Amino acid sequence: MLVVCSTAEQFRNNNFAYTSEKGDVHVTLFENNYINPYSPKTYEITLFYLIRQYGDLTTYSEHTVAGLFPHATWEKVFTESGFTVYSQDLYGAYDQYLFDNGE
Repeated sequence: MLVVCSTAEQFRNNNFAYTSEKGDVHVTLFENNYINPYSPKTYEITLFYLIRQYGDLTTYSEHTVAGLFPHATWEKVFTESGFTVYSQDLYGAYDQYLFDNGE
């Protein structure tokens, strides 16, 4: 099983932009991840999609709240569930998609 996450120790507010197209369909996705200072054990994920099909634009948005846990908590939960945990730091793997210094 592969779990990709940011731990509480590493997480920072950030923005990402992705774009792709195939044929007559063009998709752009803006992603904003934000730690609400009034709820520091969670972060908000807001996604905004621009989808153009044959020149017509449709927009969608999505907003959810996710948990933000320390690395030790992740390891403890998986180990107690019988998994062997192997960690690899992927910090910086998404830097090419960041804009405005991630903030």
